[in-house]
Amino acid sequence: MTRSSSWSLSLFVLALLAADLAAQRGGGGRRRPAEVLERVGTWFTVATLPAAEEGQDRLASVDTVAAAVQAKELSVLYVWDSTAEAQKREQFENTMFGSDEVGVALRCFRFARLDLKGDADLTAKYGKKLPVFVVFDEHGKQTAEVSFAGYKAAVNPLTDALGKAAAGHVKPTLAIFVSDYRECVREIEVLIGQRKALSDRVAKAEPAKRAALEKDLAELDAREKKLLATEKELLEKAKVPVRDAAAKRFEPRRGR
Repeated sequence: MTRSSSWSLSLFVLALLAADLAAQRGGGGRRRPAEVLERVGTWFTVATLPAAEEGQDRLASVDTVAAAVQAKELSVLYVWDSTAEAQKREQFENTMFGSDEVGVALRCFRFARLDLKGDADLTAKYGKKLPVFVVFDEHGKQTAEVSFAGYKAAVNPLTDALGKAAAGHVKPTLAIFVSDYRECVREIEVLIGQRKALSDRVAKAEPAKRAALEKDLAELDAREKKLLATEKELLEKAKVPVRDAAAKRFEPRRGR
């Protein structure tokens, strides 16, 4: 880049990173780019319980888990009751599902929400434990039940359980994947901001200065190509499943 554009963009990047840290702590109102939210957000499908049959493990028989077994993939169910303590539940979900660490870790699993509303059998079994994350390995074997009774949010118990379920499946480990992938996405986010800043300058620049700025844009394109290649390699090593077309991104609720 030219010296002048490099200096101004350096200041822009510092501001961007500071805003990003504030956003991840739950502060700041900056809207992150859609390309970033697609990568680090928590995406889920809505699962339904199969009818009860004698001797059947109903959670392991949920369509999300069964499909994961067929594809030799990991899966997680978020078991909850939509009738219980709405405000506490929303605060809990904002913290858990608003976390980049959780969002990235869950990318290695098929993830679904399962509402126990109206199901007497499983409510009797799990009611006092709710909400519960039930984790399955690629064979459909349950590896963990992580209870957050009272809706007391804490990221580490969940990510620890996910890491144990992913051992030997996600390469090299889930924790390393999450760290490396988040760093890659941070660089992508910075690049998106740099491109916007440069594009705005190109649009306003005099013809004599436009060529140099366009050269800087070409350098950003080359950097993006390398970052996307790195991202692709990380996703392949971690065996990240293709996202279900019906999946929706969790959007934290603000101001309640």
